[in-house]
Amino acid sequence: MHTVWAPFESRNGSRLVSVVYLIFNEGYTATSGEEWMRAALGDEALRLGRMLGQLLPGESEVHALLALMELNAARTAARRGSNGEAVLLPDQDRSVWDDAQFQRGMNSLEHAQRLGGEAKYYALQAAIAACHMRARTAEETDWERIVLSTTL
Repeated sequence: MHTVWAPFESRNGSRLVSVVYLIFNEGYTATSGEEWMRAALGDEALRLGRMLGQLLPGESEVHALLALMELNAARTAARRGSNGEAVLLPDQDRSVWDDAQFQRGMNSLEHAQRLGGEAKYYALQAAIAACHMRARTAEETDWERIVLSTTL
């Protein structure tokens, strides 16, 4: 089955990853409609990202995107207030973040970095998200590490 995906690894792989990211983003913060979050789209993007990770195990950007999506999705329960309003990252209740999803994101980020993709687009975003999520409070965020990651 891997041979079917071989043409996508180089020339079209980045386009595929971009499309999955667009789907995730529309679920994360919808551009239209009554709901500002569309969980079904985010879940579908995660499913597609996980499939791509299995089909293209050597593509760092696939694993970096999966890391970024898992890390951001781990905060879903904390992103919506009691009246449905958006809750910004510094104000989120970190105790309701999904630890298992956070760990999946970290594993994917580590895999992408082992493949040599630490300075690529999705890996940089995932590394920044990981810095925010490692902190127990917003004040404990490792801003120095974030600055260093953006100067790679």
